[in-house]
Amino acid sequence: MGNQSLNLNKKNINDEIKNDIISTAKKINQKRKKELLDFLLSNTTIIEELEKNKEKQISNTNLILPFSSKFDNHTISSHFILISNDIIIVPTKHLYKINQTSLSLSFPQIEKEIDYDIFNFIIDNENDSNNKKYTFIKVLNKDFLYEKYFEIPDDTIDIESSEKFFINLNNEEESLGINIPKDKNINQNRYYSWTPIYIKKNEKLFLIGIIDYDDEKFIIFNKKQLIDIKNKKENIELKYKLYHIK
Repeated sequence: MGNQSLNLNKKNINDEIKNDIISTAKKINQKRKKELLDFLLSNTTIIEELEKNKEKQISNTNLILPFSSKFDNHTISSHFILISNDIIIVPTKHLYKINQTSLSLSFPQIEKEIDYDIFNFIIDNENDSNNKKYTFIKVLNKDFLYEKYFEIPDDTIDIESSEKFFINLNNEEESLGINIPKDKNINQNRYYSWTPIYIKKNEKLFLIGIIDYDDEKFIIFNKKQLIDIKNKKENIELKYKLYHIK
């Protein structure tokens, strides 16, 4: 995998984004097209009202982060996983119910309830159903910006022979060892409902799996799944830049 600059011809950019780019490009002149292409391929954004102040990053020593999803007649409490300063992975079933979509998400860390709509979140649309376990979301709120988050490992990281870790209910780091038996039952008294499994390399934390509290399973991502996570993260960042243009 490795770090790669965003490229409009990358295979991982889905049809929705391609069509969005084509539709936007038809409305602008050639000089402006070049300016926009340079902008899309850069790593910066230029709309001031959406910029986040890195000096106000949330200093999160804890990597188990709570949120609540509010529906018409009930609220679900869960946890999310950070894969960038403001991109999170959440359980899809906590966002979408039969004939219902979450009205808002609450994050106690920033003491805000944010309406669940396109003005506050950029959502990976491929996960808008209960058939997908995970939904990827970029939070646009300026106060939602964390210092510490999980990287996604590439081919240079040896996952199999690395010691695996998780955060227990006492907010302490605990080792799972190197090899996790696939048929090992989890003890629900030791885990949060949404617990990341990670390894540590070069003073960074790399997400490699999830403890599925409901199914009582340890899920270690394979190479294809990790590439998919990395691609979804890049797609959301590109959607963010398209949002600026519009």
